[in-house]
Amino acid sequence: MTLQSIIEEASKLSLAEREELIDRLICMSDKEAVALTPEQAQDLDRRIDEYESGKAKMIPGEKAFEMLRKREI
Repeated sequence: MTLQSIIEEASKLSLAEREELIDRLICMSDKEAVALTPEQAQDLDRRIDEYESGKAKMIPGEKAFEMLRKREI
């Protein structure tokens, strides 16, 4: 199986299935390969703190994708 054949098969999936595939591929990637800038790391830390303190709440991924499709966020 080649990368091109995988891409061709993936293009036949529904939008929801492609989103799930993307999520799974990201989870499979090498976590160390993701390098944040200092500003991104600071923003991530702030957002985690807001969530842990109750100032912010999480949106389920499916809902977030739906909102993005509708341009609500």
